[in-house]
Amino acid sequence: MLFVIICITGVVADWLVKAAPEVYEPYVVINKRSDKSLLGECYNAIYGTMVAGLLYYRKFTSELKERGFEMSPYDPCVWNKTIRGKQLTICFHVDDCKISQVNVRVIDYTIYWLRKEYESIFTDGSGKMKVAGGKVHMYVGMTLDFTESKIVKVTMFAYIDEIVQAWDKACSELEDGYVEVSGRKRIATAAPDDLFKLMRMQ
Repeated sequence: MLFVIICITGVVADWLVKAAPEVYEPYVVINKRSDKSLLGECYNAIYGTMVAGLLYYRKFTSELKERGFEMSPYDPCVWNKTIRGKQLTICFHVDDCKISQVNVRVIDYTIYWLRKEYESIFTDGSGKMKVAGGKVHMYVGMTLDFTESKIVKVTMFAYIDEIVQAWDKACSELEDGYVEVSGRKRIATAAPDDLFKLMRMQ
Protein backbone atom coordinates (compact mmCIF):
# COMPACT_ATOMS: atom_id res chain seq x y z
CA MET A 1 0.00 0.00 0.00
CA LEU A 2 1.48 3.32 -1.12
CA PHE A 3 0.49 6.66 0.30
CA VAL A 4 1.94 10.14 -0.10
CA ILE A 5 1.85 13.03 2.36
CA ILE A 6 2.55 16.44 0.83
CA CYS A 7 3.37 19.74 2.50
CA ILE A 8 1.70 22.74 0.85
CA THR A 9 3.33 26.06 1.73
CA GLY A 10 3.37 29.73 0.83
CA VAL A 11 1.02 31.20 -1.74
CA VAL A 12 -0.64 27.85 -2.59
CA ALA A 13 -1.64 27.39 1.06
CA ASP A 14 -3.01 30.97 1.01
CA TRP A 15 -5.08 30.18 -2.12
CA LEU A 16 -6.58 27.06 -0.53
CA VAL A 17 -7.52 28.90 2.68
CA LYS A 18 -9.03 31.76 0.66
CA ALA A 19 -10.97 29.34 -1.59
CA ALA A 20 -12.40 27.23 1.25
CA PRO A 21 -11.57 28.62 4.71
CA GLU A 22 -13.96 26.25 6.48
CA VAL A 23 -12.10 23.24 5.00
CA TYR A 24 -8.45 24.31 5.26
CA GLU A 25 -8.08 27.01 7.93
CA PRO A 26 -8.33 24.64 10.95
CA TYR A 27 -5.31 22.70 9.63
CA VAL A 28 -2.98 25.61 8.85
CA VAL A 29 0.36 25.66 10.67
CA ILE A 30 2.63 28.71 10.77
CA ASN A 31 6.33 27.89 10.50
CA LYS A 32 9.34 29.78 11.92
CA ARG A 33 9.45 32.11 8.90
CA SER A 34 5.74 32.96 9.36
CA ASP A 35 4.75 30.98 6.25
CA LYS A 36 1.49 29.05 6.24
CA SER A 37 1.69 25.33 5.56
CA LEU A 38 -0.78 22.47 5.23
CA LEU A 39 -0.20 18.72 5.31
CA GLY A 40 -2.36 16.54 3.12
CA GLU A 41 -2.65 12.94 1.98
CA CYS A 42 -2.84 12.41 -1.78
CA TYR A 43 -5.64 10.23 -3.09
CA ASN A 44 -4.41 10.54 -6.69
CA ALA A 45 -0.90 10.43 -8.13
CA ILE A 46 0.74 13.83 -8.59
CA TYR A 47 2.77 14.07 -11.76
CA GLY A 48 6.48 14.49 -11.15
CA THR A 49 6.67 12.67 -7.83
CA MET A 50 8.56 9.39 -7.36
CA VAL A 51 5.40 7.62 -6.25
CA ALA A 52 3.54 8.79 -9.37
CA GLY A 53 6.26 7.26 -11.53
CA LEU A 54 6.02 3.98 -9.65
CA LEU A 55 2.21 3.90 -9.87
CA TYR A 56 2.37 4.61 -13.62
CA TYR A 57 4.99 1.87 -14.09
CA ARG A 58 2.82 -0.65 -12.25
CA LYS A 59 -0.28 0.26 -14.27
CA PHE A 60 1.49 0.33 -17.64
CA THR A 61 3.43 -2.92 -17.16
CA SER A 62 0.35 -4.78 -15.89
CA GLU A 63 -1.46 -3.77 -19.08
CA LEU A 64 1.52 -4.82 -21.20
CA LYS A 65 1.46 -8.23 -19.47
CA GLU A 66 -2.28 -8.57 -20.15
CA ARG A 67 -1.57 -7.91 -23.83
CA GLY A 68 1.08 -10.65 -24.00
CA PHE A 69 4.25 -8.55 -23.68
CA GLU A 70 7.26 -9.86 -21.75
CA MET A 71 9.79 -7.75 -19.89
CA SER A 72 13.35 -7.76 -21.23
CA PRO A 73 15.75 -9.50 -18.82
CA TYR A 74 18.18 -6.60 -19.38
CA ASP A 75 15.93 -3.57 -18.79
CA PRO A 76 12.58 -3.34 -16.90
CA CYS A 77 11.49 -0.49 -19.21
CA VAL A 78 11.81 -2.56 -22.41
CA TRP A 79 8.98 -4.98 -23.22
CA ASN A 80 8.63 -7.31 -26.21
CA LYS A 81 5.92 -9.28 -27.94
CA THR A 82 6.06 -11.46 -31.05
CA ILE A 83 3.38 -10.57 -33.62
CA ARG A 84 3.19 -12.38 -36.97
CA GLY A 85 6.63 -13.83 -36.35
CA LYS A 86 8.26 -10.42 -35.79
CA GLN A 87 9.23 -8.71 -32.53
CA LEU A 88 7.32 -5.63 -31.36
CA THR A 89 9.35 -3.64 -28.83
CA ILE A 90 8.15 -0.86 -26.53
CA CYS A 91 10.84 1.11 -24.68
CA PHE A 92 9.50 3.68 -22.25
CA HIS A 93 10.54 6.35 -19.79
CA VAL A 94 7.40 7.10 -17.75
CA ASP A 95 4.94 8.19 -20.50
CA ASP A 96 7.45 8.61 -23.35
CA CYS A 97 7.41 5.49 -25.53
CA LYS A 98 9.52 4.33 -28.44
CA ILE A 99 7.82 1.60 -30.45
CA SER A 100 9.51 -0.51 -33.13
CA GLN A 101 8.31 -3.30 -35.41
CA VAL A 102 8.74 -4.03 -39.12
CA ASN A 103 4.99 -3.88 -39.80
CA VAL A 104 3.65 -0.29 -39.76
CA ARG A 105 0.10 -1.56 -39.14
CA VAL A 106 1.21 -3.24 -35.91
CA ILE A 107 2.78 0.05 -34.77
CA ASP A 108 -0.37 1.98 -35.76
CA TYR A 109 -2.57 -0.40 -33.76
CA THR A 110 -0.27 -0.09 -30.72
CA ILE A 111 -0.49 3.72 -30.98
CA TYR A 112 -4.31 3.44 -31.25
CA TRP A 113 -4.38 1.36 -28.03
CA LEU A 114 -2.11 3.83 -26.20
CA ARG A 115 -4.27 6.77 -27.31
CA LYS A 116 -7.45 5.05 -26.23
CA GLU A 117 -6.03 4.13 -22.83
CA TYR A 118 -3.90 7.14 -21.92
CA GLU A 119 -4.68 10.23 -24.01
CA SER A 120 -6.42 13.09 -22.17
CA ILE A 121 -7.55 16.03 -24.31
CA PHE A 122 -8.17 19.27 -22.41
CA THR A 123 -10.64 22.00 -23.42
CA ASP A 124 -7.84 24.14 -24.85
CA GLY A 125 -6.79 21.26 -27.15
CA SER A 126 -3.64 20.37 -25.23
CA GLY A 127 -2.90 16.88 -23.97
CA LYS A 128 -3.07 15.24 -27.39
CA MET A 129 -0.54 12.44 -27.68
CA LYS A 130 2.34 13.38 -29.97
CA VAL A 131 3.43 10.74 -32.47
CA ALA A 132 6.53 10.88 -34.68
CA GLY A 133 7.61 8.43 -37.35
CA GLY A 134 10.41 8.17 -39.86
CA LYS A 135 14.18 7.88 -39.66
CA VAL A 136 14.93 10.63 -37.09
CA HIS A 137 13.26 10.82 -33.67
CA MET A 138 13.47 13.11 -30.64
CA TYR A 139 13.16 10.90 -27.56
CA VAL A 140 13.68 11.98 -23.93
CA GLY A 141 16.26 14.60 -24.88
CA MET A 142 18.05 12.41 -27.41
CA THR A 143 18.05 12.61 -31.21
CA LEU A 144 17.93 9.07 -32.63
CA ASP A 145 19.05 8.98 -36.26
CA PHE A 146 18.36 5.78 -38.24
CA THR A 147 19.13 7.20 -41.72
CA GLU A 148 22.14 4.87 -42.22
CA SER A 149 21.34 1.19 -42.65
CA LYS A 150 22.10 -0.94 -39.54
CA ILE A 151 23.44 2.12 -37.66
CA VAL A 152 21.80 4.40 -35.10
CA LYS A 153 23.38 7.73 -34.18
CA VAL A 154 22.47 9.14 -30.77
CA THR A 155 23.13 12.83 -30.03
CA MET A 156 21.83 15.42 -27.55
CA PHE A 157 22.77 18.69 -29.25
CA ALA A 158 19.15 19.93 -29.56
CA TYR A 159 18.53 19.23 -25.86
CA ILE A 160 21.69 21.09 -24.84
CA ASP A 161 20.58 24.06 -27.00
CA GLU A 162 17.21 24.08 -25.18
CA ILE A 163 18.95 24.14 -21.79
CA VAL A 164 21.21 27.04 -22.82
CA GLN A 165 18.23 29.02 -24.25
CA ALA A 166 16.17 28.44 -21.08
CA TRP A 167 19.06 29.58 -18.89
CA ASP A 168 19.70 32.68 -21.04
CA LYS A 169 15.98 33.56 -20.83
CA ALA A 170 15.93 33.14 -17.03
CA CYS A 171 19.07 35.27 -16.62
CA SER A 172 17.82 38.05 -18.92
CA GLU A 173 14.42 38.25 -17.21
CA LEU A 174 15.67 37.87 -13.64
CA GLU A 175 18.90 39.90 -13.79
CA ASP A 176 21.35 37.65 -11.92
CA GLY A 177 19.27 34.45 -12.28
CA TYR A 178 17.55 34.96 -8.92
CA VAL A 179 14.18 36.35 -7.93
CA GLU A 180 13.14 37.76 -4.54
CA VAL A 181 10.17 35.99 -2.95
CA SER A 182 8.88 37.14 0.46
CA GLY A 183 12.30 38.57 1.35
CA ARG A 184 14.13 35.31 0.55
CA LYS A 185 16.26 34.47 -2.47
CA ARG A 186 15.08 31.62 -4.63
CA ILE A 187 16.94 30.18 -7.61
CA ALA A 188 15.15 30.91 -10.89
CA THR A 189 13.58 28.02 -12.76
CA ALA A 190 13.51 27.19 -16.44
CA ALA A 191 10.07 25.55 -16.05
CA PRO A 192 7.59 26.14 -18.91
CA ASP A 193 5.34 29.22 -18.77
CA ASP A 194 2.19 27.08 -18.44
CA LEU A 195 3.44 25.05 -15.44
CA PHE A 196 0.63 26.30 -13.17
CA LYS A 197 -2.02 26.75 -15.88
CA LEU A 198 -5.33 25.11 -14.90
CA MET A 199 -7.25 23.18 -17.57
CA ARG A 200 -10.57 21.39 -17.60
CA MET A 201 -10.87 17.98 -19.26
CA GLN A 202 -13.49 17.49 -21.98
